[in-house]
Amino acid sequence: MCSIEHDFIKYKFFMLTNISTTLTPVLIIDVIGIITGIVAIITVNNLNKVLAGKLSSALKVFMWGIVFMILAFLYTVVFTRLMLLPKPAVDIHHLFMTLGMIFFIMSAKKFANLARMS
Repeated sequence: MCSIEHDFIKYKFFMLTNISTTLTPVLIIDVIGIITGIVAIITVNNLNKVLAGKLSSALKVFMWGIVFMILAFLYTVVFTRLMLLPKPAVDIHHLFMTLGMIFFIMSAKKFANLARMS
């Protein structure tokens, strides 16, 4: 085994032992964020079925915001916490977070317009 491969394997082992000792609380928080996002999507989807009408478009945009936040958490778990895949050159986590915020702002604007109309 060449030196580079050996160093990489030692590095991976070291990172896995660090994950089990120091990153566990952070990983748990990320997983809780993912689960919370999934529950939120189910809840908002059920609310959308009940309310429907004009609120439907605002709630759908809001759900897209939640989806992008879940994707940001998943990216962090896969590429940063567990290092299951090599990190892409572009920081996709921040892209997902930004898109999520944009969708939240769009939904807030839709809700504000609906409140003004009634």
